[in-house]
Order: sequence, then C-alpha cells, then structure tokens
Amino acid sequence: MTGTPSSSSVVVPASVHRAMASRVELIMIGASTGGPQALTRLMAALPATLAAPIAIVLHIPAGYTESLARRLDKESPLDVAEAEDGMELRPGLAVVARGGLHLRIERDGLVLRARLGARAIRPFTPSVDELFSTGAAAVGAGALGVVLTGMGDDGLAGARAIVAAGGALLTESASTCVVYGMSRCVDDAGLGAISLPIDAMAAEIVRRV
Repeated sequence: MTGTPSSSSVVVPASVHRAMASRVELIMIGASTGGPQALTRLMAALPATLAAPIAIVLHIPAGYTESLARRLDKESPLDVAEAEDGMELRPGLAVVARGGLHLRIERDGLVLRARLGARAIRPFTPSVDELFSTGAAAVGAGALGVVLTGMGDDGLAGARAIVAAGGALLTESASTCVVYGMSRCVDDAGLGAISLPIDAMAAEIVRRV
C-alpha cells in the first residue's frame, strides 16, 4: 500500500524555493527633493490589491507628514496613513514616516510592525537608511527598496543592506527626477538597481509583488 509521504520526505523543486525567496514582503520607498510629487504619481498608479505593505520615508519637517499622508490617501487606491508606533503593516496599506522620527521595521512573529524613534542621530530624521536597513533585517530577500528623486546620499547604506540580504532595488531615472542625487548614488554604486522613470515604476512594483 502506498502511504502519504511525510512533510520531511517531500522534495520541493529548486524553482519553487527561488520563487518563495524572491516574493516581495515589504516595499520601502525613500525620497527627498521633489518627493511629494513623485510619491503622488507613484501611489496613484498602484492598485488596491497590492499584496505587500509599503513604508515611506520623505525628508520633510515635522508637522507636514500627516497632511501628506491624507493627500496620498485621497489620490491612491491604497490606504495611506501616517505611521504610528506598533502599527501592523499589512497588504494594501502604505505608511508615511512622521517628520522628526525614524521609521523602522520590526518583525513580530508573522507580523511586521512600524517602530518610531528619534535615535540614532542621522543627517536626516526620518532616515531612508534606517528604514531600508531595518526592513532588510526584518524580511531579508523579501525586501524591495525604491529610491526616488532627492538630494544627497540617504538610502545608499540602506540599499547596500537590502542587497546583502538578498532583496532588490528600483531607482527613479534621471529623466524624471527633480534632483538626480539619491537615486544616482545607488545607481553609481553598482548594486544592480533597475532604473525607471516615475510613470513606469508602479507597473514594475506590481510585477515583482
């Protein structure tokens, strides 16, 4: 009589392992100068059925992120909210870091949570590097980092952490950046990032998720 194989005897094809490893669990977006406009165009193009949560860091002062989150929520099919400490990140939800506080990602069993705090000291608070680095630690190869228009190199160290964890990177191309600075640093670092104009970014995110 042929018995049912135990779970330990089932051989999973290598192609399935690769597909599981490459599944995007978390989308992280960083931007600075020109970021509100770029984010509006990107978020408006993403579907409500997107199967991974989004965490966003934008370099704007404290007090402005709540109104930005409300504006993005109106423009996007996704739910968009200002991040709160301990908030569960779920598919269909995008959270925007609060001005003056870092947004970090923490794994809590099967759940991802937003964590807010002012330390460590960084040139920018919130910091794209803090988001990317902690997100990479939380989801490993399931991390997708997206670097949009902005001045400076915030996000480069975090992009390196994403690649080291097996994740992937997208950057906004010079053709649509207001300032081709943050994304250029990642492009020039040779980290394998795919560079796209902002209006092509949503379709690539959906394809990967």
